[in-house]
Amino acid sequence: MIRGRSSGLLAGAILAGSVLLLGLALWLASGSGDEPGRDTGTRFLADMREKVNDLESIHVIAPGGERAVTLRRSADRWHVRERDDYEADFATVRGLLRALAEARIIEPRTTNPDWYPRLGVENIDAPDAGGLVLRFPDTDLPGVIVGAPDNPRGGHNVRREGEDQVWLIDRILDAEDHPVGWLERSVMDIPHGEMDKVVVRHPDGSVIQINSTGLPDTPFVLRRMPEGYQLRGSWLVTDLADGLASIRMEDVRPHDQVPSDAVRALFTTLDGLNFIASVFADDDGYWVHFRVSAESPAAGDDDELEEGNSDRLAGAVAVDARLSPWQYRITEEKFDQLTMRLEDLLISE
Repeated sequence: MIRGRSSGLLAGAILAGSVLLLGLALWLASGSGDEPGRDTGTRFLADMREKVNDLESIHVIAPGGERAVTLRRSADRWHVRERDDYEADFATVRGLLRALAEARIIEPRTTNPDWYPRLGVENIDAPDAGGLVLRFPDTDLPGVIVGAPDNPRGGHNVRREGEDQVWLIDRILDAEDHPVGWLERSVMDIPHGEMDKVVVRHPDGSVIQINSTGLPDTPFVLRRMPEGYQLRGSWLVTDLADGLASIRMEDVRPHDQVPSDAVRALFTTLDGLNFIASVFADDDGYWVHFRVSAESPAAGDDDELEEGNSDRLAGAVAVDARLSPWQYRITEEKFDQLTMRLEDLLISE
């Protein structure tokens, strides 16, 4: 996720990624991880704690027996194969693995297959199966059929593949059989307080430009106000300046090309990064593609300023490398925010 302040944001993002797997290893080394008051029965997967840091992939099998999601581990993070190896949400992956490693058996449930559908643990090759299966390739860990949660007890009904016994464990296993559910969906969060100016250009030639004032009551001003009009409210230009705040994608796909009728929105931050958002809609939803660059230093900058510009340039190149290979599907609300027109902001006097 890209956060302001923008010139230093990429270093933080890279650092976060580089310690993901280390963070899991440190958790395992820090003690049992058991919570006070939890049942201290037999562990459901006795070998998971010792093998979790050696896992290279996780397969999530959907009803019908087809693989729905493949999570693949690289050197420093997890990826979702069905989304062209886009980064997985580490907290989600870590949460699942931690729950599996810590899960203890509360009680046995049944060995009667007639009861399996009620608990959601029937064989996954049935098209109407109620659960899903987690498999751990290239390990001797058993596949886990994840059935229905037992909400009153705060646990999950589970069954190890190849075994008849159903167990109630003391952890909720949060897993989805759709790739989007595993993605790192936060793209960036750069609030309006980081913005110097915003320019929105529509294909028909209409343009909006707002500039920062540095004033708390009216932080932005609309350039080239048409005669005979006034702003509907100053909050509208602030809302436009917040276009890069809290961007969470609905889906992702590799970048191919931007259609000619895309709206171009330029967001220039106070410390000189340019985020160019190309925003468009197609049959698959609302999409945005980002390019990132750095402004050139002003004439007469001293060495310190030139060094700062070099840092901005390096940051821009790295952020661009992270964002520009992808197109992100966004909500209709975010699409409307990024594609405002002048008439959305004004009323006649």
